Amino acid sequence: MRHKNPLDIEASDRAVYQAVRNHLRAGEKPTIGLIAEELGISSSAVYRAAKRYGYASWSDMVGQLGQYLKNNRRVVEHTGDDANGIDLLAQAFMRHRGGRVLLQGTGDADICRRLLVYRLGALEFTAMPYTPQIARACLEQSEDGNAGLALIFNESGLACWQDALECVQCGFETVAVTADANTPVARASNLAIAIKSNKSALSAYEPNYFAAGSLALVERALERFIYLMERESLSALS
Repeated sequence: MRHKNPLDIEASDRAVYQAVRNHLRAGEKPTIGLIAEELGISSSAVYRAAKRYGYASWSDMVGQLGQYLKNNRRVVEHTGDDANGIDLLAQAFMRHRGGRVLLQGTGDADICRRLLVYRLGALEFTAMPYTPQIARACLEQSEDGNAGLALIFNESGLACWQDALECVQCGFETVAVTADANTPVARASNLAIAIKSNKSALSAYEPNYFAAGSLALVERALERFIYLMERESLSALS
């Protein structure tokens, strides 16, 4: 039996995701049969692509993507006990697994950018610090306009909002982690996760939890991502 090249499987999954997104943006609800006919692949291959992206079923993929695109920009108020932001970020990692991730951070949150370059690299993402030149080069190298994932950490939301706009315009699914749902970087991004912060005076001993909270959020999302990957591998063996 001839096995498919893993790169071909990944390309097929990305094509399914892109086709579904295009139909949803046009106000249409795609079916498995329609996507299979458009891409010249089997209906079972379309269904498996949805599962490999971490969705429970085809209808789950269409429903969640449809809601996400309908809102265009979604804001999640994240606290330590709230799994919503974790799940959404884990799903973003699943959609872009093995692909490009641009990282940007400012102030204390710059540690998130520096640490995640290595953390995501160990999980086989192509993780790079953000620059406008790198973002535009990724768009030029992208065949379908889907350049990858961008993660931006900016507590005030003032320093990096133009970076978020650039990432969105270059075809990156852009996620901002910020301190408030109404910051400029939140409004410029596709998804914003707001972490409560207690910025204190320089003379105080009370720490600013934003950078630590951001790292904890991403680490829990990566744990969820790894779980989804392992569940997928076990399903493929059964």
